[in-house]
Amino acid sequence: MKAAQSRFANPLLGLVLLFLALLSGRYSVPMLASLQFSFQSLFPILAIRLLGRRHGILISLTVLTVQWLFWDGTAFHTLYFLEILFLALHRGRMRDRMLLRDLIFWILIGAPLLYVMAYAEGQVSLTDMVLLTTLPVLNGMANTLLSELATTYLLPDFVPQKAEPRRGDIPFQSLLFHLSATGMLGAFILILVITGQYLDRTMHQRAYQFSHSLSSGIRDDLNEWTLEDDRMLRLHADLQAGRLEQLVLAKQSGSARILILDETGYIYADTRQASAEERWEWPDGQYYRYNDKLWLALSPDNSLYELSRWNKALYYLDDPVEIRSSLHILVIVPAHEYLSDVKSIYSLILGFSLLFILLVLMGNLFLGRMIQRVMNGLVEATSGLPARLSQGGDTHVISKGRIVEFNRLTDNFNEMSVELGDMLREREHMNKLLQEQTAKLQQSEGQFRQMAFSDPLTGLPNRLYFTQYLNSLRDLPAQSVPELTLLFLDLDRFKHINDTYGHDAGDAVLIHAARVLREACRTGFVCRIAGDEFVAVLENAPLLQTEAAAQAILDGFRAPVRFKDADLPLGTSIGIAVSPADTGDPGRLVQLADQAMYRAKQLGGSRFVWYAKIREKEESE
Repeated sequence: MKAAQSRFANPLLGLVLLFLALLSGRYSVPMLASLQFSFQSLFPILAIRLLGRRHGILISLTVLTVQWLFWDGTAFHTLYFLEILFLALHRGRMRDRMLLRDLIFWILIGAPLLYVMAYAEGQVSLTDMVLLTTLPVLNGMANTLLSELATTYLLPDFVPQKAEPRRGDIPFQSLLFHLSATGMLGAFILILVITGQYLDRTMHQRAYQFSHSLSSGIRDDLNEWTLEDDRMLRLHADLQAGRLEQLVLAKQSGSARILILDETGYIYADTRQASAEERWEWPDGQYYRYNDKLWLALSPDNSLYELSRWNKALYYLDDPVEIRSSLHILVIVPAHEYLSDVKSIYSLILGFSLLFILLVLMGNLFLGRMIQRVMNGLVEATSGLPARLSQGGDTHVISKGRIVEFNRLTDNFNEMSVELGDMLREREHMNKLLQEQTAKLQQSEGQFRQMAFSDPLTGLPNRLYFTQYLNSLRDLPAQSVPELTLLFLDLDRFKHINDTYGHDAGDAVLIHAARVLREACRTGFVCRIAGDEFVAVLENAPLLQTEAAAQAILDGFRAPVRFKDADLPLGTSIGIAVSPADTGDPGRLVQLADQAMYRAKQLGGSRFVWYAKIREKEESE
């Protein structure tokens, strides 16, 4: 479901970004003269971040094509496309430093290209170069920062994640940089926009005031003319035309051009001493109207950058003479006389703004790294701290920096880690003591258990162990009880040996018997349940295995036991009973094996007898 939503969302997101890019390519925020703040590169950069480099390049190329084919494309629009191309091609190398890459583009590529284009137009002033190079840098940095803010805080779910950190996680240094850079760039750009628009209005107002003052003086003089003067002027009398020439020449100021003409365009007077027969024709160009009298005309020539057209622009003040309704006063003033002043002011603001922004950003990066270094030290020091301290490792002492609050935090952490280390070492010491005591208790318990459940002479399990074993069988479910074969043994002639040779000889015989039984019954276990009585237990043993074990026991007792200088003859009688074949009760099984053992003694000893044989004989009788 999520994959289907993603396949649907990506084309839709691409179309939205394309529409916004076209909209921003058509409209921008006016500043001073031809200078504008554009969001044209913002949405292709977003496409690079959200959809990939191919989508970003395609959107930017589409906008550039539309601008050159249908709108008034300029060199700046081409530079915006080159900016997107540069960011897209270097995306893999500096994935998380797009703002730095954009700054590198404008410093190493964009600004030199702008200088070359401006130089191709002719001599370029320092003011124009500052305006041409600094504003695109600020514009590009702002758009790149806006795209980074959008993908980090507004659209984190659309950003493809290929590695850590997790989606939505924001490093502290990035958060600090975004906060300071956004506030600073936003404030400066807002100031530049407001200041640019204010200076632009001031420039037009000054041009209007100057032009209007010239036309007002001429209009006042014309208002003093008589009707006869008007009649003679309409007849194109040379005397009246000469008076008008003297009038405009008297009002001439600087590079302003003053013309007096009628509604048909016939020129009566011109500060350039134009011919009386000359007629006025409005030159071709792009006209901007600021009020009902003042116009600004841009030359129609194709300049590589828009500011050069503004340097050649002209203000036209068309002021009709109210009393002399057929006459118009036309004042033409070069725009560069007013533009140069505001450009100088604006270039200073723009240049110092960019310089200050770069200095603050570098300081912010330095401060962010300083804070990040302290934070990384805290993270490194706290990572695995309990385990490190519990293993006897030293506490990680964090070095201090120059920030007071972080130094206090560092002191608190260092003090806390020392105390925690002491507590953990004390705990480890107590745990070690407790473990030693526990080991001693377990050892003592094992010794007590050994003493309680084993025969001290032979080392075999005793009657208590054998009794608990039988009881454990009673607690098992019937299907879990194994087939049990019990061999009950009693040593032959043991009482005679014990009475004749003493208890030491008897002990030697018992030890020898235990050794023989262990060797013969390796698949089971052997217990000494009385003085010379033993039992051997075999679980799930077949008949042949049981008889082999019994025969091995008899063979082991055939050789006499050497005690001091005497050979002690030895033998044993064995009774064998099987559960559940003979009985299902473990206690009853011992009795049956005991009966079979006594039967073996009656037959002369040194043999084994199956209880099943005794039962068969009794049943046959």
